[in-house]
Formats: sequence, structure tokens, C-alpha cells
Amino acid sequence: MKGTIKELIEHILNEYAQGDPLSRRLIETKFYLRGINIGDFKEDTPDSPAIMERIKAVEKELKAVYG
Repeated sequence: MKGTIKELIEHILNEYAQGDPLSRRLIETKFYLRGINIGDFKEDTPDSPAIMERIKAVEKELKAVYG
């Protein structure tokens, strides 16, 4: 599949930032610190299981913080 990573990143950003630019930037930084440059992923980018696991780890961390 292609584009799942981009969709998952956008879902996480929208769900946890809830329109707040500062929260969005904080979440983007969390991705970057995990080695995920969100600007590199487009709708046609092939999905990588390793990247998906890192994204899900960020989401798990966000769930603990934001509930």
C-alpha cells in the first residue's frame, strides 16, 4: 500500500493538536526526534513497516500525555 504513512501522520496531527499551532509543532518535533521527517511522506510514498512502528510509538506516547 501507498500513502498509509501520510494518512496516519495527518490523523495523529489533527487528533492531538486539535487546531492549535503550538501543539501541532510540538507533535511534529516528536516525529522529528524519532527520525521521521513528516515532509518526506506524500500520498505515493511506499509504506515501510519500520516507519509505521515508529509512528505508532509516537501515537502511544501522545495517548499517554493527551489521554
